[in-house]
Amino acid sequence: MKKALSILFALCILLSIPTASFAATKPASTSISSLSAKVGGFKVSWYKRSKVTGYQIQYATKSNFSNAKKKTVSDKTKTSKTITGLKQKKRYYVRVRTYVKKSNGNVYSSWSKKKSITTKASASTTVYITPTGKKYHKNSHCNGGTYIKSTLKEAKRRGLTPCSKCC
Repeated sequence: MKKALSILFALCILLSIPTASFAATKPASTSISSLSAKVGGFKVSWYKRSKVTGYQIQYATKSNFSNAKKKTVSDKTKTSKTITGLKQKKRYYVRVRTYVKKSNGNVYSSWSKKKSITTKASASTTVYITPTGKKYHKNSHCNGGTYIKSTLKEAKRRGLTPCSKCC
């Protein structure tokens, strides 16, 4: 009987506490408004949300975001960020979320829908052309040959094919 009364008393106490004290409410989420490719990177833009502290961007080469990297934008007025230093001609998956800073840490919204982008290759990428003028290499030491330095754009213009080992 005492045990039943103590359980009933505990339930009454729990029911009288507002649910807001158990968990902080999530801020409004955002969505990606545009995603544009850059040489070795991309620019992501999102819709501005009120009552947020900032935004967090997550990007990865795998669609399940394993081994993903995050960038935080703490300026709540900014609605875009350029990510650089990435591999060229590589597909990246991107998503964004908002956050609010609380005394016990940040509270995050749910992630936006993911979007994908393929980074651009530099127009002036250096390649090495074989003396026969049939193939080009990205590595000057491939097959230990002697090569002529050129640009990727020039090699493609001349109709050269990439080396199967290094390209």
